[in-house]
Amino acid sequence: AHITGGEALARLVLDPEALRLWIRGLLIEAVPDQVDPVRAAIRFFRPNVVAADGMLYQGVIAASLEGIPWAGVSTALTLLEPPGLDFALIRDVRSLAAERTALFSRYGLKPSFRTCECLSPLLNVIFTTPDFVGSDASVPPATHLVGPSTPLGERGDEPPFPWYRLDDGRPLVYVS
Repeated sequence: AHITGGEALARLVLDPEALRLWIRGLLIEAVPDQVDPVRAAIRFFRPNVVAADGMLYQGVIAASLEGIPWAGVSTALTLLEPPGLDFALIRDVRSLAAERTALFSRYGLKPSFRTCECLSPLLNVIFTTPDFVGSDASVPPATHLVGPSTPLGERGDEPPFPWYRLDDGRPLVYVS
């Protein structure tokens, strides 16, 4: 199983080599074995459109091979990466470009990417607002900033959170 959150992921990101291998595993190595099961699910459910996280290439590939349009749903702000941004994680992702191209070429596909996310030519959704990211944000084509993703009501499993601490006069920094 691939680590996707919690304390294990927090520890993983502190080890640059482990993180590099994890990213390669997620974006390249795990994909081929998952394409056929995702295709089978698409054939079973017969959706009109597939909403896929642009980092889960198996969904993008499967939808494309099944002839189903797909919309990218970005759960982070990586689609808004400023040109020229440079740090270790970005360099790790860029180092996978040739392997990523080969992976998609194996299926006859030539998609566009921003950072590590595949861009849908039809629709990409980012859960933020223009006011939050600034008027100079580099928004890709066919991409809409739709505001925060919030539940319509309480789910019942919300942990307590000291919201009052966010309004103590200090600047608030959002990290995604």
